[in-house]
Amino acid sequence: MNQAYLKNILSAKFDFNIWKDLLEKIFPKVEIFTSVAKITDSHVKDGGHVGNIRLDDGRSLAIFRFEVADNVQISRNRKSLRDIAAKYVDQDLIHGALVFYYSQGQDDYRLTFIAKQTYFNESGELVKKETAPKRYTFLLGKNEPCTTAASRLKELADKRTYGSIYLTDVTDAFSVERLNKEFFNGYKAQYKKFIDTLSDTKPHRDYVKKLLGRLVFLQFLQKKGWMGVPASNVKWEGGDKNYLSKLVDNYANNNRLLSDVLEPLFFKTLNEKRNGDIADGKLGENIKIPYLNGGLFDKDRIDELDIDFPYSYFKDLMDFFSQYNFTIDENDPDDSEVGIDPEMLGHIFENLLEDNKDKGAFYTPKEIVQYMCRQSVIQYLKTHEPSEQYAEAIEQLINDGVVSPILQNKNSAIRFTQLLKEVKVCDPAIGSGAFPMGILYVLYHAIHHLHSHAEPHGNFDSTQTKRDIIQNNIFGVDIEQGAVDIARLRFWLALVVDAEEPQPLPNLDYKITCGNSQICRYSLDMPIADVFEEYNRVGKENARKEKTTWSKFTLEDYKRLVVDYTEEHTDKVGLRTKINDIKNCFKTTLAQGDIRQRQLAEQRVYEYEAIPLFGKRKAEEDPIGYAAAKSKLNKLK
Repeated sequence: MNQAYLKNILSAKFDFNIWKDLLEKIFPKVEIFTSVAKITDSHVKDGGHVGNIRLDDGRSLAIFRFEVADNVQISRNRKSLRDIAAKYVDQDLIHGALVFYYSQGQDDYRLTFIAKQTYFNESGELVKKETAPKRYTFLLGKNEPCTTAASRLKELADKRTYGSIYLTDVTDAFSVERLNKEFFNGYKAQYKKFIDTLSDTKPHRDYVKKLLGRLVFLQFLQKKGWMGVPASNVKWEGGDKNYLSKLVDNYANNNRLLSDVLEPLFFKTLNEKRNGDIADGKLGENIKIPYLNGGLFDKDRIDELDIDFPYSYFKDLMDFFSQYNFTIDENDPDDSEVGIDPEMLGHIFENLLEDNKDKGAFYTPKEIVQYMCRQSVIQYLKTHEPSEQYAEAIEQLINDGVVSPILQNKNSAIRFTQLLKEVKVCDPAIGSGAFPMGILYVLYHAIHHLHSHAEPHGNFDSTQTKRDIIQNNIFGVDIEQGAVDIARLRFWLALVVDAEEPQPLPNLDYKITCGNSQICRYSLDMPIADVFEEYNRVGKENARKEKTTWSKFTLEDYKRLVVDYTEEHTDKVGLRTKINDIKNCFKTTLAQGDIRQRQLAEQRVYEYEAIPLFGKRKAEEDPIGYAAAKSKLNKLK
């Protein structure tokens, strides 16, 4: 059994008769039932338990086949399908399951592996009952690459030919971690090839990282079917899920592909509003490509570099990407699609970051991220609602997604929803955005669970809820611009996931920004309300010259300006210029305040050191005060 044979089967429409033959070739002992043990579920049209597999270690796998309801979209509803079979996995009888989800009206189908996990607690006891079943799933069919799935199933077939198949082998075949490593190694090789064409300097490394990051983002975007949509289509559907590969193929051997095609795609098409979203003819005949804005496709200083690469580099890169299934969902620790998800961008950042060990960069496992984010939100809610009667309900809401009766009360649901909407989270070393992304999903799911109780007759807007959280609740800083770019990318992708049609992305320049959160040039002893002193002085002076009026600019005005900028797309440059002018005046005011403080400190030290006509110096009479005054002066220098 070769990989090409397997890939042909996996890329075809689902046929369980073909799969029965395939399973018998892969696994040692396969029993297919003469009749289906039916399972009833709202997501299921037909199907149930259809057979069992006996592995060489004595473990058993159940085989389930489900034709899903007509309203279930298999490519998007991984989470809604996951529990249909999971509840039938019992470690005492059935140690795992292979589950097929399909629909007669859809080209794609899913093959999911489920196995309940056990672990030893701190006391050394084996814990079973509290563990969730781990689910790993392949999306298959004619619209999917199927390369990884074919490779993994071939490994299992080879194990049967030359040895034995254990439960651990099946788990490994569906391993997401393996895929992540494989993808990164290939991605790094592609990255190095681009770098080797240039001089190995930080500006060039940053340039290549951003170029490849943009191309990765577009892999996810075409997965949504939003690239190359026929111009005649009113809705954003029917796009080419292999658009980029075909675009590169259309310009074969063009060594100016970057300058002639890709940069116009980035800086013009994706970054400029066009009538009907119609793309330039060089990008395809009579097609639509969405206007995104948001900063990812803004032309910045690094893009001014006059650079081109050989055509073969982009061809090889597209061939590399085409081997993988790009899935837009961020994987849950207990539910992972065997594909490249946005979290993979975090792994890329971690491993491509210069001197990451010296800088203390470390990629935190998603299980730990999830735990820390949940605990942070739990403690925040308990702090703002300290009554013990809510303690258990808060934990159930955040940890399990369960709305207890005490939170089902409309007033309670509204109050806790408001608390969740008001929390501010700032990551001072955001890295690839793992923790803020974790917070995003904790807040999102909690608000979602409370929504039906807070607004019984209101519709829940998934995309807008995520957009509001990103705009109002989350902030981040990192010293590495590459990390900031990746973090912003993940937030943009989070919005793309649920959107029914493309929308301009929010500007995240002042939400997630590059800087060193460990240092500050200025002392902030002055009241924050006074920081716009210089801006108001300049404004009043200009108003006097122009014979206009001037209204005092306040901190609240500045906050509203930044919020407006987040969703501004028609005059983004003008608004950004105004914000930067204000920031420059802000710095001037701080600097002036700093000078005044230093002058006062110098005067204080002088008073201690001055030699009086009679008696001792004040420094001798009050050595502790003198030391404190000198210390303060040294800090202000």
